[in-house]
Amino acid sequence: FFVEGGMGAEFKGVNSFADPDPVNPNNPMTEIQPITYDARSQLSFMKVTPTLAYRFELPKGFALSIGVAGNLGASKLEFSHSGFPMPEADGDFMNAAHKVTFDSDYAFVWGLRAGILLEMLDGMFGLGVMYAMQSSLPYSGTTTIDTANVYSAEVKDFSWPSEIGVGISARPLPGLLLGVDYR
Repeated sequence: FFVEGGMGAEFKGVNSFADPDPVNPNNPMTEIQPITYDARSQLSFMKVTPTLAYRFELPKGFALSIGVAGNLGASKLEFSHSGFPMPEADGDFMNAAHKVTFDSDYAFVWGLRAGILLEMLDGMFGLGVMYAMQSSLPYSGTTTIDTANVYSAEVKDFSWPSEIGVGISARPLPGLLLGVDYR
């Protein structure tokens, strides 16, 4: 079990401008208005990776290793914005800043990763390739507007992409392994 990654950002006191009302953009009451807001996002991803691997010893200093790993992941997504401009229902065509938050339940995902490593000259050189399948995360949770209006919400089409990689390695000295990979 390990943390695969996480990312997020927090911005406090951002100065910006609210857009004019799209329903009536020529109304002088709806001109661009200055606003100050806070914004925060947080994405976390944890996974368990059971792995099977086997190394075949080949003649003349060659070896072939094959591995397959299952990726079982859990992820959570949060977002908040305290100055999201939206038209008001009072008919004055003025946009007002509203606090909008999204808090997902945990999304669960599975995937596979496989790789092959060919070692040559008793491990002095290596060539490897790997593939990881795409993992789509079905986030669902609640969106809250101004702490009073709560809605069910989903985030669609969010995924970790599939990945293909190739790498080479060299061991110029005992205990020193140099490698380069491209994904």
